Amino acid sequence: MVTMATSACSKKYAYRKRLITTLFCCFLPLILLYAETSTSDEADWSETEWDADELFIPIEQFAGRPVVDMAGILTLSEQQEIAARFTEFSESLKTDASVVLVADTGDLTAEAYADDFFDYGGYGYGEDRDGILLLIVTGYGDGSGRKAHISTSGKRTINTVTDSRIDDLLDALIDGGAADGNYAAGINAYIDKLHTIIQSPEQAAAAKLKSSLLFALGTGVFVFLISFLILLKRYKIAGAKPYYDRAKQTQVRFASTNDPLISTNTISTVRPKSNSSGSSGSSTHTSSSGRSHGGGGRSF
Repeated sequence: MVTMATSACSKKYAYRKRLITTLFCCFLPLILLYAETSTSDEADWSETEWDADELFIPIEQFAGRPVVDMAGILTLSEQQEIAARFTEFSESLKTDASVVLVADTGDLTAEAYADDFFDYGGYGYGEDRDGILLLIVTGYGDGSGRKAHISTSGKRTINTVTDSRIDDLLDALIDGGAADGNYAAGINAYIDKLHTIIQSPEQAAAAKLKSSLLFALGTGVFVFLISFLILLKRYKIAGAKPYYDRAKQTQVRFASTNDPLISTNTISTVRPKSNSSGSSGSSTHTSSSGRSHGGGGRSF
C-alpha cells in the first residue's frame, strides 16, 4: 500500500511540474516582448523630439477657444479678460479672433503651427472662415526662441489685414509689453490695434458708401467751380477797346528755308521689371490643409 501511494504522489507531482513548465514556456515570449517594448518606448521618449501629431493633441481639447495658453503664462483672470475681448470682437466684427501661447512648436515653423492650429481647431467665421489667429512662442525661459506669428484666413480678413498692417499689429504686441515678458499687456495692445484695422461687413459697406458719396460730392463741386470761373471770365463785361484795322496794319512776307537731316542717334534703355507686390497688398500661402492663409511673424 505504501509503495502504491508513493507512486501515485510521484506521478501527480510530475504532472504538476510538466504543467508549470508548459505554462512558463508559453508566457515567456510574451514577458520578453513586453520588456523589450517598454525599453524601446523609454528610449524613444528620451531621444526623439515631439512631432506634429503629438503637438496637435491639445487641438481637440482647446478647439475653438479664443485663448489657449499651453505655456502657462497667463493668470486665470487675464485669460478671462482677454477671452471676453476676443469674443466681443469676433461677434461684432464677424471675424474669429484668438490667441495661442506655446513654449515651442517642435519640428514645425511658427507659420505652419499657426495655420494648422487655425484649420484643424475649427476656427473661422462663416463659410469663408474669416479669422485671425495670434501665435506667441514664449521660448525656453531665458528670453531666447521667442516668436510671434499672425495667421489670417478668409478673403475679407486677408485683404483687410495687409502685410503692412501685420507689422503694425506685431509692433503693438511686442512694444505693448510682450518684449518685457508682460504678455497680457501686449495682447491687449494687439486687440486695441486690431479694432482700428478690421471692420464688420456692415461697417465696411457704410464706410465705402460714405467715401464714394464724399468723392462724388467733391468732384461735383470742383467741376462746378471750374466751369463757373471759365464762364465768368468769358462773359465778363469789359470796357470798349480801340478799333484795329487788320487789313491796313497787317503785312505778310513769305520766305523759304532748308532744314537738312544730317544724322540720327538712337539710345535704348532697358526698364527693369519691379518684383515688389506693393506695401498695401497681402501675401498669401497654402497651409497643409490646402487652405489659403495670409499673415507674417518675427522673433523678439
